Amino acid sequence: MLKNHSNCHCERSAAISHSEIASPSLAMTALAVCIFFFIPLLTHAFTISPGLIDASVNPGGIYRGSITLTNDEGSVQTYYLAIQKFIPKGDNGQQEFLPLSDTRGLPSWTFFEQPSVALKAGEERAIPFSVRVPNEALPGGYYAAVFFSTRPPLETAQGAVITGSRTGILLLLTVNGGLVEKLRVIDVAREMPQTVSHLPAVFRLMLENEGNVHVIPQGEIRIKNMFGMRAATLPINPASGRVLPGSSRRLIISWQKEEPHSVSGFWQEAREEWRNFGFGSYTATFHFFGPQMTSSEPISLSFSVWPWRLGLIFLGGLVIMMILLRLYGRAAVHRATLKK
Repeated sequence: MLKNHSNCHCERSAAISHSEIASPSLAMTALAVCIFFFIPLLTHAFTISPGLIDASVNPGGIYRGSITLTNDEGSVQTYYLAIQKFIPKGDNGQQEFLPLSDTRGLPSWTFFEQPSVALKAGEERAIPFSVRVPNEALPGGYYAAVFFSTRPPLETAQGAVITGSRTGILLLLTVNGGLVEKLRVIDVAREMPQTVSHLPAVFRLMLENEGNVHVIPQGEIRIKNMFGMRAATLPINPASGRVLPGSSRRLIISWQKEEPHSVSGFWQEAREEWRNFGFGSYTATFHFFGPQMTSSEPISLSFSVWPWRLGLIFLGGLVIMMILLRLYGRAAVHRATLKK
């Protein structure tokens, strides 16, 4: 067994099992994981897939998978591996990466055949790896990113990592056992005034994970108009994002007919009222699904949409029409009088 300075463990025999990868492949030229996590990256000329691996293993078990690496350069390139743990940071899906020297948990369980790999120009290769979970591992979630870089990573005394261009995938591992899936609703509110002149209607949902494993929030917002008819149904988590244990997450959900434009002035606002038309009072009710929710009781919010600019245009047009009809009537009477 080898161990290089970038804290990647290596083994000489690791079986490749594409079917064991928990999420579909997603080729990328910059890793922007559409869950609740985002990794800041430099420009590079190589791609990796999948963007996320979400796996579960029993204590003492082994997970085997592979990462596909493609050299998009026109020459031979060598890529160096590093595994870096992260913890959630804030409520916007960001994360804080821990020092490379912190190898406890998932980094020390993860093994690659080699600490680096050389690819010819345009070559694509599956990089096998395995995660060997100790028998004494506690149940719950373990989280790290597997990075590929064009230079060996170097950690400064302050814990910063210096590399060339790098990108990576997120590895979310669940160790089975006494798992606690528990999501609590912290806040439900409008991200807009009570009354607006046009859609979108924007809502904010704050959730906190009080369990020991990441959870995918499930639920929907059912919007009814003032007649009690269903106007829209919106998923609260369309990206199927995860909330890590011990963290809170803010979800923003928007109901709109078309993509809103940034407008100013009466006529542009009136056009936006037509494009994203709504009328009257509405009730938005949050329904939560799944056993992980601490409360499944629906939560309702009310709001109103009054497109007053369109109303003024309509009334103005109605007044003009009435004036024209009245003038036409007078003209008709005048012509009839002249004929007599």
